[in-house]
Amino acid sequence: MSQNLPSIKSAVRELPTISGKIPEKIGYVVNYSFHIWYKVVMNVMRERAAQYGISEVNIRDAKMDIQTELEAMDELIEEKVDILIVTPVVSPEVHQIVHKAVKAGIPLVLEANPVEGMTTMVAICDYDAGVKVGKWAGEYTRQHFGGMANILDIAYPPLRPCLMRSEGFLAGLRSVIPNARLVDRVNGEAMVETSCELAKEVLQRNLEVNIVFGMDDESIHGGLKAVEEMEINTENILLAGFGMAGDEDKDHLMKGGPWKVSTAMFPEWVGLRCVDQAVRLYNGIPVDKHEVTPTFPVTKENLTEYYIKTIEGWIPKFKAIAKIEREEVCSKIQLSSP
Repeated sequence: MSQNLPSIKSAVRELPTISGKIPEKIGYVVNYSFHIWYKVVMNVMRERAAQYGISEVNIRDAKMDIQTELEAMDELIEEKVDILIVTPVVSPEVHQIVHKAVKAGIPLVLEANPVEGMTTMVAICDYDAGVKVGKWAGEYTRQHFGGMANILDIAYPPLRPCLMRSEGFLAGLRSVIPNARLVDRVNGEAMVETSCELAKEVLQRNLEVNIVFGMDDESIHGGLKAVEEMEINTENILLAGFGMAGDEDKDHLMKGGPWKVSTAMFPEWVGLRCVDQAVRLYNGIPVDKHEVTPTFPVTKENLTEYYIKTIEGWIPKFKAIAKIEREEVCSKIQLSSP
């Protein structure tokens, strides 16, 4: 999704706001801003804040380093932001994020990764979302591959929520194909080129692999690139992804080929809800400890139920996304603290 589009502004303003006092400044520390997921989150966060009349959304990039993240929080606290939103970097020191906000007396909204002592977090249920797309892949396998499932998992084991996606995918697939075999799990590091090179190594050694799962858009892009460069018969392999954050991902899905399904994580909804939770906290309104955001396996056949393609890019249909059934409680969740 491109930046500052009239259509996304219009889409954001379809949804009602939270009544009450309006904070002047919100500070957001993102864990790594280069990722397409967070580019979308930040874009919608700015648009939602503008809808409220919030004058500033100050954003800092932690660059996947906890000390940088904590220093960025200090800077925002010094700038006297009214609310902090933080995507925690995984580290043994991650508990300091909550301690720092509490000490400064500034309400804190976490995104994606839980930390002990948090007030609220906006995030998907990673494991459950993985199960959904795994079940879809299982049904596809039964119909098209005679029930034979040999899987390459392009994962990111250091980040527990990402690993839970992989675990959920396998559980969901095995609920349909009990003898599904995990051939290999590689750490693609959420990087296209790394995922591609590792996938090629596995696919060259294991010709029986017929399912590739990528735990985010970069991972499955790497898997797709590997399949294309190796000129694998695309009728004999299924690619299943996770994210659907950018326009390129949606275009790939719609044109057909081996990448047939992805769990849509709707980053637009996450950016919107982060700001809503911030306004709730600022007004002392009770919040859920985990604001569960929607996920759904999207395909070429159903993507347009949740997004519309315009000359500006793919725009979310917020009213349709809002109707997606969400988990009341995640099946599995683990704090980011050790």
